[in-house]
Amino acid sequence: MKSYIVPNSKKPGSSHILRNPKNVDNLDMNYLPHINTAYQIFWNSVKLAPNSQYLGHRPYDPKTGTYGPYEFITYAQAATRITNLGCGIVHINQKSLGKPDGPIQRNFPVAMYSNN
Repeated sequence: MKSYIVPNSKKPGSSHILRNPKNVDNLDMNYLPHINTAYQIFWNSVKLAPNSQYLGHRPYDPKTGTYGPYEFITYAQAATRITNLGCGIVHINQKSLGKPDGPIQRNFPVAMYSNN
């Protein structure tokens, strides 16, 4: 799918504004009304394409000073890592509060923030 170039949108020092061709007049994404957040986009992708490539990196070899070919994990593998990380954070929190392992009534978000 090619992007739609918004006419007369190029400014000095910037490129044209690019939009989804299905939404050239606005930024609404009506074709997936059940999806409103990046979180929902990710989990919908896990459901639809669990074995598709999701996140890649190029391993660096410090001996040669070169980067190797891209290596990818799938949406399903990323989902497993996300779940395990979240469970680990909750476990550490429970342990720090002196609470036992096991099912909990969790009404708080588990999140991490970092610079890219």
